Amino acid sequence: MQLLVQHGKETYQVTCEEDDAVDEVMNKIETLSGIFQGYQKLIYKGKTLHKKETAAQAKLKEGAKIMLIATSTHTETKGQAAAKEAVKAKAAQARERAAEQLAAKGAKAVIPSAPMPASWQERAAVWGRTGIASMRDVGLGEVPEELWEVAHAIRAADLSCNRLARLPARLSSLSSLGHLRASHNELDGCGDTWQAVSSLTALTNLALDHNRLTALPESVSALTRLQWLALSHNVIAELPGGLGCLTNLKRLDLRSNRLRELPEELGGASSLQELDASENALEQLPKSLARLKLLRTLLLDKNRLREVPGEILKGCSSLARLSLHGNPLTIEQLRSSEGFQEFNTRRCASADKQIDMHVFSPSGSFDEGADHVQWMSWAASGQQ
Repeated sequence: MQLLVQHGKETYQVTCEEDDAVDEVMNKIETLSGIFQGYQKLIYKGKTLHKKETAAQAKLKEGAKIMLIATSTHTETKGQAAAKEAVKAKAAQARERAAEQLAAKGAKAVIPSAPMPASWQERAAVWGRTGIASMRDVGLGEVPEELWEVAHAIRAADLSCNRLARLPARLSSLSSLGHLRASHNELDGCGDTWQAVSSLTALTNLALDHNRLTALPESVSALTRLQWLALSHNVIAELPGGLGCLTNLKRLDLRSNRLRELPEELGGASSLQELDASENALEQLPKSLARLKLLRTLLLDKNRLREVPGEILKGCSSLARLSLHGNPLTIEQLRSSEGFQEFNTRRCASADKQIDMHVFSPSGSFDEGADHVQWMSWAASGQQ
């Protein structure tokens, strides 16, 4: 089902199943909004949703409208309020001293109209208390030293939208880190970056999208607790077989890279539910994907695919959404593929459920998955 999550002026579309926990919905919201789960409060029909209940238990239906409140910015404890006032007072004193010094030298005092930002030491104190280190969009060229002072307490870190070219080896000291976002940086995967990331064995969520990554190392197989991995919008040309060792992985986003193939070992990622490999240069799919019995969504738009192995259409017994638009494969060819009837039965059942709820949404269930005319995707027109 498709949910509409509203946060301020933004509205996010989130796909989920009836048996998905609200915790999984919050995980997807984190991906879309950048708001960590620990800071999310979801309201539906005046009721606060609890993480452990399922979508069915919460009575969520197709098209349900949910309000998202970011509690980190809307709810403030007395201690946090006192700390904030102390920072303001200290900044005011600093402005007064600066004015006095300038006046003593005969210069015209210019007093800032706004308080000075908190120092890294003050930020680190907050990180240590909350377990969440937010360094998003602050122009970082390297990770601040103050992070290591509270490394033992950090459970989530947001380094996205900065100018980081590498992640330091000291990142391994964040032994309790479960969520790491380093999207929209300049990471190329060289040096210490992957050595640091691969040592974070407590990670469940890892976002490295919109960087300059060219490859993944085999050591990624050490991240056995990983449930969500975002690698879209990089320049990755090859994936390691170690991805197949990630048996807890539920969502894998490989959109907009330079992949020509997926590793056979990927069929070992037995918990995988969503796989997006759109906008690559894939020419064929490994038959081992048929082992992914929990796979619900497979997005392969804008590749070079001319067929889908029947083993996948039949073997992926949960697959109800398949998108192949922008490939040489036409809908007529897909319909004649071995296993298409089995897939189409599941797709229609999903669409019927939406009709029964009297709500239509862009979830893909009403789309058979391919184009009516044969055409070459943008990927196929590039250099061979």
